Amino acid sequence: MGYRVIYLDGEEGRPKKNCKICEKLERNVIEPVAVFLLEDKNLSDLSKEELEKFDTCIFHCDKENEIWMKNLEEYKEWKKRRDEADAKGEEFNEPFEIEWEESLVDEFWNRLRAYRFAVDFYELWANDWENFIFGLINNNVFSNIILSYPEAIEKGKIINNKQLVIRYIRNLQNFRQKDNIIEHDFRKFKFPKCSCFYGTKENCNFSFWFLAETNSFRKKVNFNKSIFFGNFSLYKLNLLEEASFEDATFHGLVELSNFSFKKKVSFENSKFFNTFSLSNGDSQDNINFDFCTYHKKASFNILKLRKNIYFHETSFKNIAKFKDITCNYAEFEIVHFYKPTSFEEIKANNVDYTANFHDIAIFKDFHIENNLYFDSCSFKKKSSFENLEVQMEILFSGNFEGEVEITKSKFSQNGKFKKVVFDKKAEFKNIKFGKMDFQEVEFKDKAIFNNIESSDEICFLNVNFRASFLFEDVYSKETTEFKDCIFQSKTIFRFCNYGLFKLWNTKFKQETYFENTSFIGCLITSSEFNDIIHFEPNSSSLFLKIDNLILCNSAHVEIRNLKVSSLQIHHLINEATNFILYNFIIRPSSTLEELKRAVETEIKAIKTEIDKVKAEIEKFQAELKDTQTSGRFKTLDVKGFLIKKLLLEEKQKLLKFKERQLIIIKHALQEALSKTQIREVQNLMEIQNSILNNFRLTNCNFSNGIKTIQDSDITDAKFVNVNWGEISEKRICPNLFRDEPEKARDVYRQLKLAHDNQKDHITANAFYALEMKAYERVLRKKSWFNPKYFQQKLVFALHKFVSNFGQSWLRPLILIFLITIANIGAQTNPKLFFNYLLYFALILFSSTLIYQLILAPPKFIEILKTIIFSFSKRKNLSNNDLYGLGLDGILWGITTLSALAGFLTFLESTKWTVSPLDFLEVLLHP
Repeated sequence: MGYRVIYLDGEEGRPKKNCKICEKLERNVIEPVAVFLLEDKNLSDLSKEELEKFDTCIFHCDKENEIWMKNLEEYKEWKKRRDEADAKGEEFNEPFEIEWEESLVDEFWNRLRAYRFAVDFYELWANDWENFIFGLINNNVFSNIILSYPEAIEKGKIINNKQLVIRYIRNLQNFRQKDNIIEHDFRKFKFPKCSCFYGTKENCNFSFWFLAETNSFRKKVNFNKSIFFGNFSLYKLNLLEEASFEDATFHGLVELSNFSFKKKVSFENSKFFNTFSLSNGDSQDNINFDFCTYHKKASFNILKLRKNIYFHETSFKNIAKFKDITCNYAEFEIVHFYKPTSFEEIKANNVDYTANFHDIAIFKDFHIENNLYFDSCSFKKKSSFENLEVQMEILFSGNFEGEVEITKSKFSQNGKFKKVVFDKKAEFKNIKFGKMDFQEVEFKDKAIFNNIESSDEICFLNVNFRASFLFEDVYSKETTEFKDCIFQSKTIFRFCNYGLFKLWNTKFKQETYFENTSFIGCLITSSEFNDIIHFEPNSSSLFLKIDNLILCNSAHVEIRNLKVSSLQIHHLINEATNFILYNFIIRPSSTLEELKRAVETEIKAIKTEIDKVKAEIEKFQAELKDTQTSGRFKTLDVKGFLIKKLLLEEKQKLLKFKERQLIIIKHALQEALSKTQIREVQNLMEIQNSILNNFRLTNCNFSNGIKTIQDSDITDAKFVNVNWGEISEKRICPNLFRDEPEKARDVYRQLKLAHDNQKDHITANAFYALEMKAYERVLRKKSWFNPKYFQQKLVFALHKFVSNFGQSWLRPLILIFLITIANIGAQTNPKLFFNYLLYFALILFSSTLIYQLILAPPKFIEILKTIIFSFSKRKNLSNNDLYGLGLDGILWGITTLSALAGFLTFLESTKWTVSPLDFLEVLLHP
């Protein structure tokens, strides 16, 4: 036996009693209390106490009782199991279908449709009440609108429904006329069976809409704190005004598809206990899902949102899928995703995530016009980011507890990773950055960077790599910098092209390899190497600078195959037994224009070679395909075939690496030509304030450029097959030789000693000569009248005069010859010899004096200054100090004049009266 509803509306002798919830909410219609009676009972059968128990309307009454539910006990048991599973965080998939009292459900929806009609057509009846009533009674169109299925209802009931509508209209008119606010007020409604809000009688118990009515709410809709026991499915829903589903509870399936929202829609703090789907819709205003809880799968598909969508402190306890969504801004703040989550084909101006992903997270095919932020996010399991295109900035901060992979993406301006912890392997592949910025990041497992291109700087600041690190095929025309970083395991830089490469205060605790790594310049400063460092760029660069570097005893550093314009080593403390500079070349001096032209020529040549290799690879692929289709594949040497193909591909990769390197150098040269007035590339090798110890230089060419060594200890360094070029004071420490000859002398002494230790006495003697030249400049500052220095200056001058400090074999021969001639003349006729000598000396002095006074007085003054300074105690000589006016020059002048005087004395004395044989005998035995 079923139930029927009697309303305490004060009509037909019934008492009048209003719904306490409607009154509390101040609804635009205060519903009468609904009394539920068995069909064979009347209102008079109830006692006063029983009647008092009914105090709510049909919309607000409790639906979880034996009146509404035929299988109430089974429902309570099912609900208990569901709540227990939810409290434990377990998944609950047990289905259950409520058996409703159909007559009550019918009455619920009939009354609801009448209310909706009154609200939707407010403009019609509010302005012309009488004509509206007349039309309502007589117009069949209204009848069809009021009743969804008139063929299933008696005609008498149609009239009753019309009367019901009139009653609602009167209530609306009386209650809300003062503020003229008309809305669908469904607050705290408890919706019974509502398997769908559209369709026909066969597939849906009751339609939410009137017959012949489009699925539209013309007015504002308020479902706040409502409870939906059945499915909530709206197809082609059209909301012309705002809609609110805040604090609502959905026990059944929720499907909103092909919708159109004109104004703001809010589901704030709602709970969804079954599958949720929002799809194929369009919204012109914000959609809000803040504080919502989704217990089953949630899907957001094919959405075009003109404004924003919000998820704040939202919880997804099951699978969540977001696909093909276009919006202005999407916010996921303090959101929890407990099951696998995917975001695909997202287009937005800005997207913010401050979320916790407790399971697999997939982000794919993003197109973000401005910023994409993953701020303070937590990823408990594997996460994947593929094909993300961000025009402005992408930010990552938080924890990745599972593996992470970021691939095939483009971050046009700034890719920033700040305060991120990667617990498992992290891979970054096929990414184009604007600026690549990692700050305060920790990699606890492998870190792999492969095929990375950056149009701006690459910066790693305070990054800790606890496991192996691979930096492969990375390309940037600008600066690549590692500052305050720690590499605790094996580190590999391979096939990388940089503009300027910097290592600042960085520690390498295990083996490190720089293979096929190119840069315009390399600066290594305040860093520490504790294991094998294999630095083999195989490239040309503008400079390599090592500054404030400490190499501990266990370090093994090799720098190989590098050609630079400048090598600078400053503040290096080498305690390693193996620090090797191998096959290192200082390039010849050139102008920027010449270097640019040479680079452009190399680029053309490499491009031609790349095309050839590419053609060979395509030929191999065509041959392989032909053999497969022709059946000759079995007879083919597949292994050899594939090995050759791999070798060609490796060659192609190497050529591409060299091409990119040259392009970077060309770019740098263009920048230099456009921004500076400097037109020549300076070539130098510079060592300052360093202790080299067992520093080995092998097969190095320093013949080009200036070599400067200052305030350093290089005595124990080993120079093997080092080409110094011209060993002279003009090319080795020229400034030091000029300004601080004492320090220059010490440098030359150390170089001499280092080569002597290698048994390279020829080069050692060359540096010994420079040491003596520097010592000569030191002695020039000392006074001849100081007894302490007189003997040193005299002995030194004689040493140089006789053999140029052992470097000249010709000087002694010439000196012997000249002294012999002078001796012959002096013994033949001493008086005539000294007359000639005095005569030549007076002529030379007079002519020099006249020339200097008449033709070059300024230069003469400088010469006088030099002579005066050389015999004084002043320490600073003029920059125009002439090396040829020292004692060495004077001695050579005296010797030459003596030889000339001796020769003329001999001729004058012999008068050529003797035969050539007699002359020879006299010459040999005077």
